[in-house]
Amino acid sequence: MLHEPRRYRGHDVDDGLRFLALSHTLLGYLSALGAHRLRQVDDQRDRDVTELAERVAEILGRLAEQLAAHQPISGLQAELTRLRERLDALASSARDDDTTYWPMRHQLRLVCRQLEPLGEAANRLVAPTGEDSGPTPARV
Repeated sequence: MLHEPRRYRGHDVDDGLRFLALSHTLLGYLSALGAHRLRQVDDQRDRDVTELAERVAEILGRLAEQLAAHQPISGLQAELTRLRERLDALASSARDDDTTYWPMRHQLRLVCRQLEPLGEAANRLVAPTGEDSGPTPARV
């Protein structure tokens, strides 16, 4: 795609590459999060972290569904702000010897930080290219 003359390239090449890079980074964070899941124990902290991880999974699912349907993603920033606030509250209530959950909280925070630019890149991929054209298919 990038080797084609500029006039023959699709307009969304840069947006597609940006989305690809962001999703690859997100995959790394999710993999690291998965590596720490076996360190959990069954207590309230475990339930809190699991609940936050499930919320992140729901947001990712919604983002994927809306991207597949070529619909813009809305309200993502507000959701991520609430999620980060809950992560911060969980971190502030952590004990000094809490080494089990800080890697998971850290990875969840990195995932949240990655979701906002990923949502913006997805919105650029599905944004109309002109006044009379419909959504542009995502070619990632």
